[in-house]
Amino acid sequence: MKQKHRIYLGLQVLLVFASLFSVSPFIKQTQPRDPGFFLYAGSQLLLGKAIYVDVWDHKPPLIHILNAIGLWISDGSIWGIWSIEFLSLSTALTLAFILLRRYFEDFSIFLASISGLSILVQILHGGNYTEEFAIPLQIACIYFALRLEKENSIWMGLACGASFGLLFFLRQDLISIGLAILIFFALQTVKAKFPAKEFISILAGFGAASTGLIIYLANQSSLNEFWEAAFLYNFHYTNLGFLERLISIKNVFVFIFENPMLLMQFIAWLILLQNLILHFANSWVSLLRKR
Repeated sequence: MKQKHRIYLGLQVLLVFASLFSVSPFIKQTQPRDPGFFLYAGSQLLLGKAIYVDVWDHKPPLIHILNAIGLWISDGSIWGIWSIEFLSLSTALTLAFILLRRYFEDFSIFLASISGLSILVQILHGGNYTEEFAIPLQIACIYFALRLEKENSIWMGLACGASFGLLFFLRQDLISIGLAILIFFALQTVKAKFPAKEFISILAGFGAASTGLIIYLANQSSLNEFWEAAFLYNFHYTNLGFLERLISIKNVFVFIFENPMLLMQFIAWLILLQNLILHFANSWVSLLRKR
C-alpha cells in the first residue's frame, strides 16, 4: 500500500474517533433505552444467565453477545462497548477504502467518509445500536464477494457467507446486501458463468456462522424461546396496517428533508438510480419482450 493510501486511512480512523467521541462514556454516561438494555443483557450473560429465558428481548443474540464481550474486556465499564464500536467503524471504513480506491481517487473516498460519518453522528443517539455494528459486516459481504468473483477462492466465499450469517443473527432485516449477493451467485451458477462451488461456499459460510450461534443458544436451552421472541413476536410486532405503513414512510421522508446531509445523499441516490435505469434500459426492454 502506498504512503498516500496510509495517510488517508489514518485520517479516516481519526474521523471515526472524532465522530464517536461525542457518544463516548467521557461525555455521555447515560445510555438510551435500547442500548441500555443491550448493556444490561450483556451483563446478565456474563453472570451465566440465558438470553430469552432469564433475560427477554426480541433482537437476535449477537448484539447481546457483543455487549457481553465489551463489558468483559473492560471489566464492566462501557468503555469496552465504545472500543468495539470504534474498531467496528474503523474496519468498515478501511474495507470501504480498499474497495472504492479501484474506482475513485483517494480524496473523493475521504470526502464520502466525511459525509457518511457526519450523518452517522446525528443518528447514533448514544451508539451501541445493531445498525452500527452491521456496517462492517455489510461492507465485508461486498468485499469478499468481489474477491470471490475475481479469484474463485472458496475461502472468500466462506468469509462472505459467514459475514452474511452474522448479519442475520445481528438483526434479520439487515441482510439485504448478503441476500443480493447470494441471489447474484445463484443466477451466475445457473447460467454456468461461475463454478457451483462458489455459490456453495457462501452457503457453507452462512451455515457455519449460523450453526455456531444456534449451538450457543441450544447450550443455554433457549433455542425455542429464541424462535418465539426473535421471529414469532416480531412477525406480530411488525404486522402494521396499510395506513400505518404510509405514516411510517411519511415520517422517513420528513426526517430526510429536515437533515441537509441526508437530503444531499438522497438526491445523489436518486441520480444514481436514474443513471442505472438508463444504463440498463435496453437490457430490460429486451428482457420484457422475451416470453
